[in-house]
Amino acid sequence: MSSPPPTPHLLYNTTYTLHSVTPLYNFPALTAAALKPHSRRLQQLLRGNSLRGVALPDTSDPSLSRAGKLISVAWLPLPAEPPAARGIHIEIIYEAASYTALLIGDDGGEEPEGFTRLPLLMSRMPSPLRERLMSYLTTMFDVLVLPVVLGDELLRRALDTYVDRLEGSGGKSVVLLFAPSEAEGLKRVEITVGAGDVGSFWQRRGESGFLEVLGRHCLEAMGIKLDEVELVKVATGGFVLAGEGKGKFFEGEAGSEILVLVLAAAGTASAR
Repeated sequence: MSSPPPTPHLLYNTTYTLHSVTPLYNFPALTAAALKPHSRRLQQLLRGNSLRGVALPDTSDPSLSRAGKLISVAWLPLPAEPPAARGIHIEIIYEAASYTALLIGDDGGEEPEGFTRLPLLMSRMPSPLRERLMSYLTTMFDVLVLPVVLGDELLRRALDTYVDRLEGSGGKSVVLLFAPSEAEGLKRVEITVGAGDVGSFWQRRGESGFLEVLGRHCLEAMGIKLDEVELVKVATGGFVLAGEGKGKFFEGEAGSEILVLVLAAAGTASAR
């Protein structure tokens, strides 16, 4: 009898909302025993309506009402997996649904005394529940939580990095979504590059990147100047990133490399 396939790491194969988190003050050690009190405190918070006397966001959301009774909250160390050298997994379980948040960091850089750097918050949960979790982090650890900005420059760099990493041979198509530009009459532009064409454009890149070669083709074939429109979403076989702060990473070295870029962007945004 064949053994079941390994369970994917929590970092992968799930669409997360991404936020940056400033260094956490007086954060516990990343062990199950040290994190356990926060499991209990957050569970009590979600069953109540205040933390240290501060009113928190309402969780009267239809999706939560359908989830049923709150069963448990767990804070656990995140299994080590490059590029996230350390982190925690927060699991919130209701009768009919479960929700996940990950706080992740790497081992690079020095930390101010008394602070812990876990700059990227990845969450999969309804907005009201996410707001309560962020309020808890803010109140308990004196942090600022902000959306990760996945701007045009980062998305273009992620795409070029991904295609270069696979040398154009990922075997998957690439879908790009560009925002409206100031050009008269130009609406939102979606471009799908077939798997075979990805390799062809990559081989023709010369000193330029994949997107520059694709841009020349789009200008010649459709009269569209890709350098004059804003890239707002990239979907590939290794990752999906959207400008509004959504990300999904697939297992494999190429997907992990893009997660490194996002983690670095969150770290830069959260630096004090």
